[in-house]
Amino acid sequence: MITGFRSILFKFVAFAVVAIALFLLLLNTMINQLPSGSRPFTAYFSSASGLTPGSDVRVAGVRIGKVSDIQLVTNPGASVTGIPTSGPGGELQVAAVTFDLENAQAIYNTTQVKMLYQNLLGQRFLSLSQDTSPAVIDTSTKLTGGTKIPATRTDPGFDLTQLLDGFRPLFQVLQPAQVNQLANSIIQVLQGEGGSIQNLLQQTAQVTNFLADRDQIVGQVLTNLTPVLTDFAGQGTQLASTVTSLRQLMDGLAADRTSIGSSITHLSTLITSTSDLIQQARAPITVNTHLFRQVVETTNAEKTLLSKALVGFASTFSALGRITSYENAGNVYACSITIDLAGVKINLNGTPGPYTKVCAG
Repeated sequence: MITGFRSILFKFVAFAVVAIALFLLLLNTMINQLPSGSRPFTAYFSSASGLTPGSDVRVAGVRIGKVSDIQLVTNPGASVTGIPTSGPGGELQVAAVTFDLENAQAIYNTTQVKMLYQNLLGQRFLSLSQDTSPAVIDTSTKLTGGTKIPATRTDPGFDLTQLLDGFRPLFQVLQPAQVNQLANSIIQVLQGEGGSIQNLLQQTAQVTNFLADRDQIVGQVLTNLTPVLTDFAGQGTQLASTVTSLRQLMDGLAADRTSIGSSITHLSTLITSTSDLIQQARAPITVNTHLFRQVVETTNAEKTLLSKALVGFASTFSALGRITSYENAGNVYACSITIDLAGVKINLNGTPGPYTKVCAG
């Protein structure tokens, strides 16, 4: 009974230790602590949509900090935000984002703080980038903890919510049934299953008139998209750089298309040859494996005789060693030479005794 209780107690203690270890691991992951000491900084953004406390702060894709707090600040002052104008009613509201940065990571008065998308779910993170041009580096100074970064050196990035909200009025007035009816008519005319071109054109005209009657809604959509297009225009340099890099990549691949094609052809030939070699070697390998298995089984069955033979070989090789131990000759002496003829033994030793003179001594 005591032995059973000790076994249950041991299992319970082992389970508790494993559960506590997993809980600490999960807690450390949720807390998202920095690996070393950190210092706080505050950056001002015109919008912090998608950013939450605990979001990462990265440099070149490497996590070096996290966001600790996000607050809405009213009229913080142009000297802090870098925005001299105020909003409607004389009030300017901006997002003050406080983040902790590792002590080993330097940040300068020329560092740009950008808000980028982390995934397709809308989660965002802060990215720190530094202009490496000589003119900027010469005027850069390191910032100490607690420094406030103005909005002139921050970028809220592109807002996907604003883009989708711009199309909302158009989505609200379009009737799914009308769109489906027009699509079905187009398919029927193209497949020759019924309908006519006149009916198709009539429905197209109805849809056109429907949109024309709602030119105010279309105008509202364009008005809503104006800030988005303006933001795109502000990112023109980055987009142009991306397109240029993509074009260079495509040009390089096009220039090497002959080599790439030849490599693919040689690779196909190599795969075919390797397949043929394996196909040819499969049958002999199978037979040799079977024969080797038979040899092993036979050796295992006769291991007693094999052991005795090895012992006999030991004594034989010892005798051969003694015979050939002098120079390069075999030192063998006949100790007894006797011929037996019909029961009569004739001693050829040349001595009265049964051994020769060499062995008699």
